[in-house]
Amino acid sequence: MKKEDRLIKEFETILLWENGCNREQLSKITGIGIRTIQKFLNNYISHSNGAIYFNYKYNTYMATDNFNPTLIEKDPTGYTELCLAEKLNQSLIPILKQNYSRKLPIEDTRQLSMATSDDHVMNTLIEAINTKSQISSTYVSKKGTRNSIIISPHAMALARNRYHIRAYHHKYNRYSDFAVGRFELVKICSEQGEGAGPELDVEWHTYKSLNFELNPELSSTEIESYQMEWCLPPSVKQRRIVSRQALQKYVIADMERPSIGSNMKTWLFKGYYNED
Repeated sequence: MKKEDRLIKEFETILLWENGCNREQLSKITGIGIRTIQKFLNNYISHSNGAIYFNYKYNTYMATDNFNPTLIEKDPTGYTELCLAEKLNQSLIPILKQNYSRKLPIEDTRQLSMATSDDHVMNTLIEAINTKSQISSTYVSKKGTRNSIIISPHAMALARNRYHIRAYHHKYNRYSDFAVGRFELVKICSEQGEGAGPELDVEWHTYKSLNFELNPELSSTEIESYQMEWCLPPSVKQRRIVSRQALQKYVIADMERPSIGSNMKTWLFKGYYNED
């Protein structure tokens, strides 16, 4: 992405969701010099058809109700996800040394219950994926048995509050999921480019439309509350979610998980949506 496009997206986000900013604040957020920022602001505002103005009382560039961003969507959910991502970078990825710059106070409790992973294991898996290499490791099954495996990882997924990798299992000639936290004694065991890639991982490249229905055993008030949470009309009690086939078991488990204080599943998996 061009530097100017990044600057436009940042400025439009601030105008749309954070009640504007001045040139000093925009310079601090983006790390771009004041002169460059001022030149950008002059050019951007000259093409805004009066939708952006400078509020002298608050020393801030602000937008009118007629403002229409050019590179971002008027999507409040997208803005909250942006805030969550920046918060996550600040708290969990100290290597970025990134401060939280958004105005919206927001917290994500999912990060508090995330499974931790060994640094050596994660570094080796990342290297193997990025260099298309094989790894050898001792892998601990759910039953506690330790097996020596050789696999070619090609992707990583975050599901059920822990990281998984998708990999080709050379012994069984198939693609499978592996929980990162259950690897031991992991090391690269091939030259770069000798790992099996994702090209033949059919389940990874296949998307399925999953049908869910609100549990009919829930009370009418519970069903109504879930309809409100999912923005469903009163007559609609179904939800369709498109997921990679390789990850659908995690989506189903999350959707069917009972809400706090209840022993009943919230949503029931009702099979696949037929496009035909």
